[in-house]
Formats: sequence, C-alpha cells, structure tokens
Amino acid sequence: MILALAACVGNVARIDEDIGRIGFDGEYAVGSTFRVEVTGWGDAEEVSLISLDPDVIEVDELRAGPLGSSMWATARTLNPGVTELALFGDGFAMRTEEVAVHMPDAVLLHHSHAVEMGLEPVEAVLMEGGRARYQVLLELDGDALAGGNELEATSTDMDVSVEVLDELLWLTLEPHDTGGMDLALLLAGDRLPGVDVTVVEALDALDSHEQEGDIWLVGLDDQDREVHGLQATWDLPEGDEVGDRVQFQSGGSEVHALVAEADGLVFERLVQGSAFHMSESVEGCSTAPASWTWLCLLTLVRTRRGKRDG
Repeated sequence: MILALAACVGNVARIDEDIGRIGFDGEYAVGSTFRVEVTGWGDAEEVSLISLDPDVIEVDELRAGPLGSSMWATARTLNPGVTELALFGDGFAMRTEEVAVHMPDAVLLHHSHAVEMGLEPVEAVLMEGGRARYQVLLELDGDALAGGNELEATSTDMDVSVEVLDELLWLTLEPHDTGGMDLALLLAGDRLPGVDVTVVEALDALDSHEQEGDIWLVGLDDQDREVHGLQATWDLPEGDEVGDRVQFQSGGSEVHALVAEADGLVFERLVQGSAFHMSESVEGCSTAPASWTWLCLLTLVRTRRGKRDG
C-alpha cells in the first residue's frame, strides 16, 4: 500500500508498505489544497481516510483516481498545528502520515527570469509602466513551506494576479504609479508579512544577466538597485521586438549586433547566433492539456549615462 500526499505547490510524500516513509521533507502553509493518493489497499468501500484533527486539516471522501488503480481524496489546511492523516481499514489505522501546518512568517519574491536562470532573489523594484512576474516563496524561520495555493493578492497601486504554474506560486505585478507600492498578501483570510515593492520613474543605467543564448536586460536606479519589467525596444535580426529578455540559438558563423533602448539608454551586445526571439516565461499547469491537469496536482555588463568604467 502507498499513501502519497501531493500539492500543486510543494512536496510529495509517500508511505510504502515495504520500504517505509520516503520523499516528504516539507511542511505546509495554511491555505493549501492538496490531494492524497492511496494505492494498493482495496477500494473506497473498504478503506477510509480521515484527519485526526479536522481543525488543522479537513479531508473529503476517497474516490476512484484518474488512472483507475488508485483512490484520491482532497485535503485542505485550515489552521496552524500538527495532525495525522490516517488510512483506516478493518477497524484500525493501517497507515498514518504526520503533517504540520504553519502560517508563514516571511514572504520572498523571486523574479521569474531569475528563477529560470538560477539567480538569487533580489528586492522587487519595477520600472514605471513595466510588468514583472515573481515566484512567491513562503517561509517559516527561514525554511520553505509547501502549498499556499489559496494565496490572494490585492493592491490599490498595481494590477495584481496570482497563478499556480509549474507547481509554484506566481505573482504578476503591473504598477500604476511610482514610489512604494501597497501590496497585501493573504492566506486563509489572514494577512501575511509585508513585501516591499518599489516603482521608479527613471533609470540610471542598463545592466544584463547573460547565459549562453540568453540575455535578460535589467535597469539600475540611482541607488544601484536592480530594476525589473523593462519594456525595451530591441533591434533584432528578425525585426524590432519589445520586452526585457532575448533568447537565441547560440553559435554558428554569423555575428549580430543586438541593440536595445529603454528610458533613453542604449544597450549593445555582439553575439554569434540565430533564431532570436523575446522570451515568454513560466508556462505550466494552466497551459497543459486538460487530460494532464491531474499530473500538475500530483505532483552585469553595464551601459550607463555617459562613461562608466568596467
């Protein structure tokens, strides 16, 4: 028998009758909905799954899973605490899984391009009129919490939206004004710790993060902070494009001069490559075929005004 826990945001847990507990090393945030899979122990008429503390986690009835060889139940974390999900059959608990639920004490924003390029998170600073997408990281005492897919976001200064893609939480920000932005993040109706978001109206420099076949253009403000969401105009071999990240097939014999302009500043780079295009980041569960949706549930080169050394 296998008991597996899976959230569209977070870790997967399994209990196997022969090899014991494997694969679960995370704890959940309040406001998480996940599915529990039970395989190899009768059918839904012979076994039941319950939460020993329904005030911490509530669980609905087991039903036939999408593949027909397993059973599924949906669970939702309600309040901080620790409980066990117990699989009952023949009047006794055959397997249990302890699950801890917490309210996050910190929220970090990690730009989608930085996630894909393996860069560390930095402060969320946007360009006026820009648009940026960030991964939302929920933490407790510096450790990551799984789940949180019921996250809500509101703002009086920005258009905001929350999505669950690629098993991660994503927050898209489009500011209306400049300065410090109002952003409220809520889980299960409770407001999370504040996240600083700043919008600037002018850049002091252009900067870039570069990997093979990949250039992400960012700005620098007068405090030398990295600025995201540039709507730069690029002169590419295939024609003019607008955005902040260019990807291409690196190599070959042809050398191209890539030129981008943003806020009156010019960025130039000579590269060898072909098939230049603007990147569209973060495609995941929401764009998957309907038949695959259940799988998602289971599981600086610088250019500054005037001269700049280096």
